[in-house]
Amino acid sequence: MKGDFSRDTYRPERQYSRVMMQQGRVQIDADWNEQAAILLGYMRALTRDLFGAAAGPADECGFQIVTIENRASLPAEVAAQVDAALKADKGALDDDDLLILPGRYYVGGLPVESTAALRWRAQPGFPFGDADVDALNKHDWIAYLDVWEEYVAADQAPDIRETALGGIDTCGRASIRWRVRLLPDASDRAAVEAMTATGSGRLRARANPSEAADDLCSIAPDARYRGAENQLYRVEIQSGGAAEAKGTGATFKWSRDNGARTFPIVSGTGNRVTLAHLGHDANDTLVEGDWVEMTDDGAGGNGLLAQVEAVRRDDLIVELTLPEGSAALPAYAATEAAARHALLRRWDHAGDRAVAGGALAVVEAQEIELEDGVRITFEAGGSIAPAITG
Repeated sequence: MKGDFSRDTYRPERQYSRVMMQQGRVQIDADWNEQAAILLGYMRALTRDLFGAAAGPADECGFQIVTIENRASLPAEVAAQVDAALKADKGALDDDDLLILPGRYYVGGLPVESTAALRWRAQPGFPFGDADVDALNKHDWIAYLDVWEEYVAADQAPDIRETALGGIDTCGRASIRWRVRLLPDASDRAAVEAMTATGSGRLRARANPSEAADDLCSIAPDARYRGAENQLYRVEIQSGGAAEAKGTGATFKWSRDNGARTFPIVSGTGNRVTLAHLGHDANDTLVEGDWVEMTDDGAGGNGLLAQVEAVRRDDLIVELTLPEGSAALPAYAATEAAARHALLRRWDHAGDRAVAGGALAVVEAQEIELEDGVRITFEAGGSIAPAITG
């Protein structure tokens, strides 16, 4: 989760049952967050043990799919629910859309709820970065429920700001998100297996190693993190593939603050975007040369990387330049930008517009220094998969 955290201390294998606050000690975000994670880990494991990988309540099992073909065979109670939903929507159900009925479901221990009937094509963010599927009645397809947990910042949900203190950003939220997606070819087993496939690559990180010394108690001054503040570094795969130095394979980006610096988009046309704000101080803003990712609720994965060309601070306008070979940036009307929670996310790597789409090439078994003595190594032999939503 891309929040402004000091660190993430939750480790399920340690089997901690709770966090014990002690008198007279400093309270920090990591302890608070670990307590919540311990409780959620217990509840979700219990749910999986009792219900299995996926299940729903017998009397309110959600996400039933209604098509024009199966509508006639629905039980009377469900048929009445469908009729009421279509009447409220003021539209008919044709052979190129689906209706998703409300209710609850559990996927991998995560509770998922839909509070109202929803057309498949009316889901927020549709088509989720995928190619739009048309003529549904001419395909054999599999409908599946895509579920994940996602961090929600104050830039995405302004109502969580503390209004009594002038609208400052305090705590973020975690939200269970879902969408019903279609796999157009039900006979394509490779595509089915790819839906749950993950990369096997491994990453090691450490501070700058010191030179060999005769005195085992002596630590070189450069053998440590040399930054001025506590930072939570995030290394994220931008594009998957094989590791190679030319930048045509797997790539990555990194942030010194967990990718938490975001700038809500008010509108955007071409390579120019208008933002809601430009941060609060010199460390929390955008300057010429910064790399940003443009993303929204429907991105379906990583967004496009672009470099800040110019910043017009009086107008809150940013001019962006795309890497060579990149697709055009999406355009946003004001209402669309707000509905899709469109934003720019700042990254701190030094990309090259002519190489790797502005990201950095993944090179195996070679130590890469990020900054201030922080070094990473991608271990050899693993497959590199891109980061996914959430």
